[in-house]
Amino acid sequence: MFKFNPIPIILSEIFCANLGGSATMCGDPPNIIIGSKPLKDEEKNAVKEGNPQAELTVKLFVRRILDFIGQYYVRLGGADLIIFTGGIGENSWEVREAACSNMEYFGIKIDYALNKTIRGKLQKISTPDSKVEVWVVPTNEELLIARDTLALISK
Repeated sequence: MFKFNPIPIILSEIFCANLGGSATMCGDPPNIIIGSKPLKDEEKNAVKEGNPQAELTVKLFVRRILDFIGQYYVRLGGADLIIFTGGIGENSWEVREAACSNMEYFGIKIDYALNKTIRGKLQKISTPDSKVEVWVVPTNEELLIARDTLALISK
């Protein structure tokens, strides 16, 4: 019988919160995190094939997104806009869908069919009747780093 050990999950939460991207879980039960990166095709396939470590990784990552949406929704007394950006946010319709599903009580509604077609381009994915706009916004992190570097060395 599987015995639940909460320590790996707590450590996973800490690592996911601080590393960004997705973290790969391994072990049985999963208890080690290695690396941090956007979801690649082989990881998406592992989720689709029912790999329990891959499923747990995505569930933890989506839970972190939901935690932040919920916390800021309460702190700010509502929301006008949610933006998905960066490697996962702009390229993974699966994560955007998981993060926005069952969020109607917050007024968040996305067009699921449209969401599946968006990858790396600026697009509003919320429905016309959504109280909160949801956008996919591409980012050019390399350009931002180059500009910041130029500004620092030009002083």
